[in-house]
Amino acid sequence: MGRGSDYLGKSHQDIDPQEIKGKINRELITTEELALYLNEFGTYYKKKSIGKKTIENHLIKICKDSNGLLKITDFQINGVYAIDPKFHGLLLTILDTNYFDGRKNKRNLINREELFSDLVENINIYLLEEDMQEIMNNSSYLNAVLESELTKRLSNELVILFRELFHADSRVRYRMMKYVIESISKTRKWISSTDAKIFTDKMVYGARIAREENKVNAEILKEKIRSDSLEEFIIKCLADKVNQRKRDEESDEEEIIGYPTIYLTDLLYQLNFNNNNEIERHLKELDDKLSSQEQYKRIEDKAKEILNTENPLESVIYNELINLCKIYLVAPLVTTKEYGKIQDFIEESMQKDKWDILREFLRK
Repeated sequence: MGRGSDYLGKSHQDIDPQEIKGKINRELITTEELALYLNEFGTYYKKKSIGKKTIENHLIKICKDSNGLLKITDFQINGVYAIDPKFHGLLLTILDTNYFDGRKNKRNLINREELFSDLVENINIYLLEEDMQEIMNNSSYLNAVLESELTKRLSNELVILFRELFHADSRVRYRMMKYVIESISKTRKWISSTDAKIFTDKMVYGARIAREENKVNAEILKEKIRSDSLEEFIIKCLADKVNQRKRDEESDEEEIIGYPTIYLTDLLYQLNFNNNNEIERHLKELDDKLSSQEQYKRIEDKAKEILNTENPLESVIYNELINLCKIYLVAPLVTTKEYGKIQDFIEESMQKDKWDILREFLRK
């Protein structure tokens, strides 16, 4: 049986890893070359070997996880794997991690911390400046940095909690256990409620965007909006690059973000405007305008007929419904171009708090 050849006609034994390294971000490479590169220079795969077939299976998984935005043919020429240099950085960033290790529970805190740590490191190793800035300017990047540190602390605190709990005086331990259970349950319910609200709001906004924009661009934009983790956002950025979605090259320095965009951002993330009376006045005017629309009034009246706002649970449902209604009504006033500004605005509003938390935990 003859030796298998790669896309450029060289056999496996003839490929020099240093030669492959020189092709990264410059020339087409095959899956075989990609596997050899990771075996030689990767961080995750230095401890284990990866082959051509495994790389191709990983590419299939990336396509699957892109929600239809990527196809395996995006990484082929005439049915043969040949990966465009524009895609190398983003692919290597996610390939050189434990993302594909099906034996690990990705919801496990330690595994998540390992994945976040690898992704953050790989972003600085593999990405060119343009891709690096897009990833680092997205909230999911700072979230990953922050969560990597917080995960270590949370895991450590849980270990200490159980150790202290089961070494406590047996005469009062049951009371401590009851208190801990009640506290954890309350925290869990708060996490579930907050996460569900943000997820639903993003779904509604993403669906509304999809109706207003070019089909392919809208699908990518919608998926970017819905991405809630760094690895998801990296895959969506890869889809963006593969589909050659045009980025706005005009400078935004002279432009001012519109109040509908600020209003939508506030609905999605409940931002604090630090008692800025001017912003609050404009947002109230916009809120009054939306609340006076017939469609809004009709939904509000129907909700009040069905739900008892005096009941705590039904009151929460009513408020969430009203919030979703406002998101749906204001979304058409926010252009695709302003979507990028929403991300910047969110970061400006939240970044200081995140960095303060990160610095606090790094000092401990």
